Amino acid sequence: KLLEKVEAFQSLGEDARERAIVRSIVQEFPQGANVTVEGQTSPMLMYVVYHGAARVTRRIAPIAPNYDETAVLGHFDIGDHFGASTLVENDPTAERTVTVTAYTDLKVIAFDRAAFGSDLELMLENINRELENRRWLLEFRNQVSLPELDKGPTLGEGTYGRVRLAIHSTSGQPYALKKMEKAKILRAPEQITQAIHERSLLATCSHPFLLKLVAAYQSNAHIYFLLELVLGGELMSLIENRGRLDQEATRFYAANVVAAFSYLHNLKVGYRDLKPENLLIDSDGYLKVVDFGFAKVIDGRSFTFCGTPEYMAPELVQFMPHSEAVDIWALGILVYEMTVGEPPFTTTSNDKGNSPTYKQILAFAQTGRQLSFPFFYSLSYWESKQFITRVLISDIEARPTANELQADPFFKDVDFLAIEKKQLPAPHIPKIEGRYDTSNFFDFDDEEEDSAEQAHANKRRSSAQSIYSFASKAGDEDGSFTGGGSGSESARSSFKRFKEDTRNVNTGLFPGFLYNATDW
Repeated sequence: KLLEKVEAFQSLGEDARERAIVRSIVQEFPQGANVTVEGQTSPMLMYVVYHGAARVTRRIAPIAPNYDETAVLGHFDIGDHFGASTLVENDPTAERTVTVTAYTDLKVIAFDRAAFGSDLELMLENINRELENRRWLLEFRNQVSLPELDKGPTLGEGTYGRVRLAIHSTSGQPYALKKMEKAKILRAPEQITQAIHERSLLATCSHPFLLKLVAAYQSNAHIYFLLELVLGGELMSLIENRGRLDQEATRFYAANVVAAFSYLHNLKVGYRDLKPENLLIDSDGYLKVVDFGFAKVIDGRSFTFCGTPEYMAPELVQFMPHSEAVDIWALGILVYEMTVGEPPFTTTSNDKGNSPTYKQILAFAQTGRQLSFPFFYSLSYWESKQFITRVLISDIEARPTANELQADPFFKDVDFLAIEKKQLPAPHIPKIEGRYDTSNFFDFDDEEEDSAEQAHANKRRSSAQSIYSFASKAGDEDGSFTGGGSGSESARSSFKRFKEDTRNVNTGLFPGFLYNATDW
């Protein structure tokens, strides 16, 4: 049953999986024990995690010798596998490229080449695709130091900072660098937790439709996320340019999101900030989910008030406990906005605050009234309408899961394995002239480093002109709001104290962010 869900085994039939299991062995490792060690040889085995979790690390001493000798690349949980490259390469002298350590007491199922026999050939395509992604992580993650990056134009702005194109001075490799001011983060203490969660999740998650983290840094005054660069622009820009998308394009992009959410929700991660501004289009025309500021592991229920008002589920608006099911509600709103050009619940320019939007959401959820669709919907978007109706359900338990949506009639002709392998034609291929072309993004004033708040205040889509957005985020885990305006004396004194204590800034406030003495 476990192997049915492991991508590397999905090309094998049930009989082949049974044969492999019979020939496998179960190995146990106590917490803290190494399964493989970087730079050392070990038995040519492919391991599948059966119980517990493992941590993956790699030495980075040449990059940051004064910080830590290793960097965490991610974690392996139940159903994840590692060591497959040894079966593919079939070289007993090959050294391991990472260290895998039992994060908890760990049980793994170990397979050698003989366990698969000739069936190994059937697995190679899936294995090689996963290995390609892991090689990307090994090549780039934590292999670049902050001073090695040259500044490019601004790609996005928000409440806590901005995102710039960053170019590695030696290799010319382009990245996106998200720079956030610690002083502003300290005014809202929950932002510290969100930044730590964001780094942790970006470092752990690996999926073709999720933005990759290259490294995370901090100086005395800022924290930084060095990210994979996606130059095709926001899905929001495509919707605005076309007015609305046709049903097939909508189906394609919705399938991208469902695939990403299936992956995240299987890890019990709620994303909680879906909107077209947070979906970037890559050079192949597929989506990348960005901005994990609200994402977190939800074990049961969460109480944080968060998200973008137009996309909030009723349970969020009512300050009720919620789960990752809020993402499914938001998907229904996204499909509506893609096909209509605006979300169904909106605040007009004459309204003050978001209360009218919240009232519309609650009126729809509590009274059972029908959602309003434009006149053209019955002719051109009948399937989209039915999908939206099945998803916008106020009862959390009745709302379909991301895994269940893959079998929804709306996606009856969608091959999700082909989607994740990027084998289906995309409805739109963005025009990108070279790897430094930022023309698909809004032009910002690169000289005004602190103009973020003014840009953010313009409309819902502050990054509305943005990439890797910085939505205005507030709300504690108990659902309340916390304070400190820009004149908060406690915030200023806290920041001054941390700024004066380099060591405290480095190890206390933002663990996991590599320290650099100078700003970028």
